[in-house]
Amino acid sequence: MDILGFEVVKKSNESPTEENDVVSEPVVHQNTSHKMRRDCAEEKRKGMYYMCILTAITLALRLHTIGVPEFVCWDETHFGKFASWYINRTFFFDVHPPLGKLAVAGMGYISGYNGSHGFDNPGSEYGDHNVYGMRVGCALMGVGVIPMGYATVYEKTGSNMAALISTTLIVFDTGLAVLSRFILLDPVMMFFIFGATLGDAKFRNQRNPFGRDWWFWLAFTGIMLGCAISTKYVGLFIFTYVGISTIQQMWIMLGRSDCSLVEFTKHFTARFICLLGIPAIIYILSFIIHFAVLTKPGNGTPYLRPDFQVLFEGSEYSGVTVPKYLNYYYPVSIRGNQPGDGFLHSHPINYPKGAGARQQMVTSYYHTDPNNVFVVKPWGSGLNYSTNQIVRHGDLLRLEHLYTGRNIHSHNIPAIMHKSHYQVTGYGWRGEGDANDIWRIETKDGKPGDIVETFKTEITFRHYFLNCYLSTSGYPLPHWAYGQKEVVCAKWKLIKDAKTPLGSSFWLIHNTTAVEEDLVQVNQISDVQTTSVENLSLSFWSKLVRSHQMMFNINGKLGYNYEGVLSDQRNDPYKWPLNIVAQTYSGKHERDKPMVWMLGNPFIWAVNLVVILILPLIIPYMLIERRFQTPGDDKTEEYEMEGGGWLLLGWALHYLPFFLMQRVLYQHHYYPASVFVSLFTGILIERYTRSIPQLARNIVIGATISLSVLTFGLFSPLVYGMLGDLAKYDNSTYHYLHWSSYWDF
Repeated sequence: MDILGFEVVKKSNESPTEENDVVSEPVVHQNTSHKMRRDCAEEKRKGMYYMCILTAITLALRLHTIGVPEFVCWDETHFGKFASWYINRTFFFDVHPPLGKLAVAGMGYISGYNGSHGFDNPGSEYGDHNVYGMRVGCALMGVGVIPMGYATVYEKTGSNMAALISTTLIVFDTGLAVLSRFILLDPVMMFFIFGATLGDAKFRNQRNPFGRDWWFWLAFTGIMLGCAISTKYVGLFIFTYVGISTIQQMWIMLGRSDCSLVEFTKHFTARFICLLGIPAIIYILSFIIHFAVLTKPGNGTPYLRPDFQVLFEGSEYSGVTVPKYLNYYYPVSIRGNQPGDGFLHSHPINYPKGAGARQQMVTSYYHTDPNNVFVVKPWGSGLNYSTNQIVRHGDLLRLEHLYTGRNIHSHNIPAIMHKSHYQVTGYGWRGEGDANDIWRIETKDGKPGDIVETFKTEITFRHYFLNCYLSTSGYPLPHWAYGQKEVVCAKWKLIKDAKTPLGSSFWLIHNTTAVEEDLVQVNQISDVQTTSVENLSLSFWSKLVRSHQMMFNINGKLGYNYEGVLSDQRNDPYKWPLNIVAQTYSGKHERDKPMVWMLGNPFIWAVNLVVILILPLIIPYMLIERRFQTPGDDKTEEYEMEGGGWLLLGWALHYLPFFLMQRVLYQHHYYPASVFVSLFTGILIERYTRSIPQLARNIVIGATISLSVLTFGLFSPLVYGMLGDLAKYDNSTYHYLHWSSYWDF
């Protein structure tokens, strides 16, 4: 497949011939200038030569001392750890889809890594562990961005010079070099993003609808889209880009008089299958592989309900029989339904003086423990909907702690930590208590009489008098609570409340077998319908839905503390193009360890910033210039700038949405957008130097390329590791790099 190939397009006013009566694909770039035709063999050879040279240079720069630093850097502590868990087949939970992590694990497996390193913390030494194959694999995917970037610009403009300038700007970007040299998802993600960008550009220039190349590039684009969205959800940005491109093509086709409804339907169906169907298949397939590989209990198992856990090898729930429904007088554990929620818990210790009522402590506890066990007892007579021992929506009941005999109780006293709500305590003794021990059980979206199923039915406990909800607030209690979290009676249902982002008012029933026989009032339990936990196990589709519920729930809470305050580590998006943040990749500074910092090439980023700042002038000028072109004018410049406009759209789609995200963000989130703007900048430089004298043009282009290379060399210690004092100190051998007081290195 000729990556730089191009066929001369038919003018838009030509009619289909008898020999080829297929309606031609609407093409944006109909460059009819003879010297710029992309099927020119000399131009193609020159382009391939440039592209290979730039790729080889990038390969050398990215792989140079790839083993330095010889310890865990930045998010390698996460993605290296995930690779180890995949290789060891132990289950874990993460907020990202699995494909990128599977790819990294595959790199490690192929290169001989056995999953033996823990990747515990940044700074952990690698020693003899063979982890560097994963760094090499990520670097190679980062290198892949270079030829795809070159080919994309060539497809958009037909200009090797524009492609050369654009690609040089990303080859010698120091920050991009750092991002590509470690065990991270970012180089994998960018490979797929710019693979989809190239695929879309190639497809738009195909001349023979439904021909071999037409289908290849359409399917290629779909594959890249599927891989992008299966690696990180920011893949939605490139989905949007291709979607806008596709809508524009279909809109042009819809307005053509020579395009029949049948032909339009064929084009629409082909795009639907390749650009939606293929990505959906890849996305689902990535989860099929994910679940098939992770068959052993692991770090992520506690996040899962028993109906999910029972599917793992050696699960504690294998062979266990439990009541199918919640029954009165039967011992149960009650756990919050949100990922990371603990069990309702109590122990024979009272709240200390000054911490509300000095009654028995009630908390949320993450681990399995006998003090998590409660017995549900009916309250009164004639007030319940139940006609047997099964608990139903609307029942009034008491929750009695099995081992201490105290009832779950609330009163009009502020909670210890979240004082907007009421305190929850243990009160009474073995059936004795007061009216503040009464709760109404309600199923989520249920109606009176609905049955509560074990592990499945989400329930709330609403206080009979205070009308508040038994809830976890997410707040950790002080030291006297042994690191456990607060349980409150919330004045409103806590779902994903802005003030309590880690709190929840919904619970699930977990039946327990860890109860001494003589403590259970067996004589009051009759006709309990039981089932095996295996019978409750989830199908693949249920696991897929459950996993996504967990992913979206936790992803929305990233960076928030229990008070709902966003972490001060957030790097606001407006700072990103300014290149004022130098992000450390090596953790805490130590003089004898090589320190790596991610900072964009100051020259390249300054040029890109100028381009961004003058966009309000460039865009109107381009539109006016195009408006006053006459039919006889050379269309080369028009189509070059239109191609650049698509890359500018890519920058906007991969940057502006971050302003709407209320979560922790870092400088590295900007790098896909930075590549798009670099590609656009190269087109802009080539376009506006064409109208100046050749000598001046050569000087401008030569200076752009030379300064990019020289600045990369100057700041290369940030890429390959700085030893000794930080550059911001006067006595540092790197002090010459401290151009800005914002750079904290």
